[in-house]
Amino acid sequence: MSLPEVFRILRGEHAKISRVLAVLESQIEAAKHEGRPDFEIVDAIAKYFGQYPDRYHHPKEELVLAKLKERVPDLVPELEVVEAEHKEIAERTTSFAESIAAIRSGAGDETEDFKNLARAFIDFERAHMIREDRHLMPLALEALTEADWQEIDAEISSVDDPLFGPEAEAPFNALRILIMGGR
Repeated sequence: MSLPEVFRILRGEHAKISRVLAVLESQIEAAKHEGRPDFEIVDAIAKYFGQYPDRYHHPKEELVLAKLKERVPDLVPELEVVEAEHKEIAERTTSFAESIAAIRSGAGDETEDFKNLARAFIDFERAHMIREDRHLMPLALEALTEADWQEIDAEISSVDDPLFGPEAEAPFNALRILIMGGR
């Protein structure tokens, strides 16, 4: 069996999310060395996480998790942890955006608060993706049938990624240029 379409999509989206996290990490370095990050880039990152992964990426993963629960009931507690992390990521994304806005308006120590907030966001995202990539997706490839994957593939919706799609949406132009190596 070749790799299921949703598996290829999810793997590609994780790679893209990793690239965005790397840019956020570069903004931590900018804050250390230049005294502040590029808040236009940071705002775009926060907006991207709220607009795409939370709304379109995680629902695809949850289709896989639901089918995996059916096939391997012993994994239900572990799969529920991942589902809870999806909810927590949505909350963290909202909190991240709100905290960035507060930092920009002068609340707290701009550099230190930003670095701590961004580091916690990056670390949680990466740990979550590692759990999925190294443990859950291999289990899904092993446990799910070709018919299961076809059913999942039929249910996923195709939405252009506002950052990595054919054309970046306006709020993501500077971030896209930075990711693609143009700045």
